[in-house]
Amino acid sequence: MINQTFDQFWVTAVQVATVWTSPISARTIDTPGITNPTNIDKWIDSLTYQTNVALCDENRVQTQLLYGEAVIITETKDDWAHVVIPTQPSKKDIRGYPGWVPMRQLIQVNKQDWQSEKTAAVVDDKVWLESENGNNVLKLSFMTTLPVIDVGGDRFKVNTPHGAGFLPKKSVTIFPSNKGLEKQEGDKLVKNGERYVGLDYFWVA
Repeated sequence: MINQTFDQFWVTAVQVATVWTSPISARTIDTPGITNPTNIDKWIDSLTYQTNVALCDENRVQTQLLYGEAVIITETKDDWAHVVIPTQPSKKDIRGYPGWVPMRQLIQVNKQDWQSEKTAAVVDDKVWLESENGNNVLKLSFMTTLPVIDVGGDRFKVNTPHGAGFLPKKSVTIFPSNKGLEKQEGDKLVKNGERYVGLDYFWVA
């Protein structure tokens, strides 16, 4: 059993981690989605309509995790971890959505480092997490959230599973960590959704 202490917990260490129904749910074609780093674009491009729909029809995939999203490990088997996701409510488990994730896609962090007064949420479709000198480090998805370290300059300094990083202010919104994101008006929600019109849906159960 993986050691979990009060002062530490596990978070997602890749840009997007797929949560599988079982450790044998991933197929050979899904390899780019279970590595670290992942290659999500390559994975999606390699899927035909049939192999994409099979993720749902064959009950292979449950949900997905974004970079830095916390999980609770309940069991380990070989190189896989069974997790529940507190940020994703589910009738399947009162603690959060359950499923299996490759251990290589998780990392243990100090709880103290992950607790901050403010949290940054990505509001663009995609944005690059940058190093201190401005180099692209990791392409993050919409609604990836990370603890804020500093708000100075034209970038927010954030904590990540791999240490401090930087996000351009124009691509994120900041909210109080203890309150969460403010509720949005309907027209703003519709406007956000319109950006994804025509984008193929990634099937999950």
